[in-house]
Amino acid sequence: HVLDMPSLSELQFQGGETNTHASRGADGTDNGLADSADMTNATMTDGDGDARCVRQSFDSIGGAEAEPCRQNPTAQDPDNFGDEFAYGIRILTLTKYDDFFRGWNFEPLVALFYDIDGVAPGLGQNFVKGNLTGLVGLRFDYLSRWFTELRYTYLDGELNGIRDRDNLMFTVQYSF
Repeated sequence: HVLDMPSLSELQFQGGETNTHASRGADGTDNGLADSADMTNATMTDGDGDARCVRQSFDSIGGAEAEPCRQNPTAQDPDNFGDEFAYGIRILTLTKYDDFFRGWNFEPLVALFYDIDGVAPGLGQNFVKGNLTGLVGLRFDYLSRWFTELRYTYLDGELNGIRDRDNLMFTVQYSF
């Protein structure tokens, strides 16, 4: 929970998969938020206060219309920016079985992280609504010298920038 979280019109904290500003886009997209260009009342300038900012067609982008004074290419969903309150669940179990089989120790790992609602503000958000991470792993060690581990990580979520990076890890290690 963030006390006295400023509104999006005052300060915007980037959230998952929001890579630009929350203002209206140069491509004409609108997300319902008022921005500084909407707050000016200049005539013949589409509200931008500068005659060079009139919406026009550009051959370099296939004849598409854009507002040249806007730096934001397309409007972002305001719900994807940092929220005052974000939460989720974290479940992790790591159990160690000593002398599991002829001097081998065994450690199974199972973890589930699910972000239920909200977007935590900041660059390394703890919670981004809908993100899901699952871990399953097996680790063996022999006499605390030989170690081997096999682990699978599953990543998912519409706003998860690494949702397509599931991975499988295998490690063998000798300590002396």
